[in-house]
Amino acid sequence: MCSIISPQARRRRIRSAKSPNSVGSRLQLLSSGSTGRSILSAAGFRDANGIVAIRYAKDAGVPRWQNDPDVMAFDELRKKYLPNVDPDNTIAFAGYGQVVTMAESCAAAATS
Repeated sequence: MCSIISPQARRRRIRSAKSPNSVGSRLQLLSSGSTGRSILSAAGFRDANGIVAIRYAKDAGVPRWQNDPDVMAFDELRKKYLPNVDPDNTIAFAGYGQVVTMAESCAAAATS
């Protein structure tokens, strides 16, 4: 299951995915806004076991990462398709990172 939803909805989803009424064991990918300790605690750490967190730890537009392949790929995409987005827009970079992670996860799942 791939979804990006509000923290409150995420708590309910975590609980329901582990309930006896859920259908099978589903892969849950959480975006960075839903991976905080307060959200997972409210949902129940036992029910959150096995969830994969999608987080970014690099910053676009920062000299430290200017030669990083992921930052460079984001910058190429941004220049080509989003020329009005600032190079240091962390929200755009976070979204890019989440999309790349989801795509790689889904591709890996398809081959297994």
